Amino acid sequence: MCSVIIKEGMRVFSAKTSWALILVVAWCSLQTIASQPAVRHRVLHYDPEKVMLKGTLVFRTFYGPPNYGENPRTDSKETQSILVLDDAFDVIGDKQDPLNETERGVNRVTLVFSNP
Repeated sequence: MCSVIIKEGMRVFSAKTSWALILVVAWCSLQTIASQPAVRHRVLHYDPEKVMLKGTLVFRTFYGPPNYGENPRTDSKETQSILVLDDAFDVIGDKQDPLNETERGVNRVTLVFSNP
């Protein structure tokens, strides 16, 4: 941890001293960033993997066809079920399928219900 204390009433720094202070503050900032652990998320994959997700179910209404909000008076309103996750995760993409891209830090999932 690094701290820089500047007291009230200090004299005005010269240009040379100001650059030294800027370098000290920059170095302290980099040390603080470097000392923080990298965020690690649970790693998941696309089909056929089955997983259990935990979170809060919320409902949000969005504008739908025909103009998706460009003309709210005539656009339909569609409600989506969204699972706001307790813990974010990463989804690893499949190089064979261009639609299955890697997604990092996923913290919300739109739920689509269908009959089997």
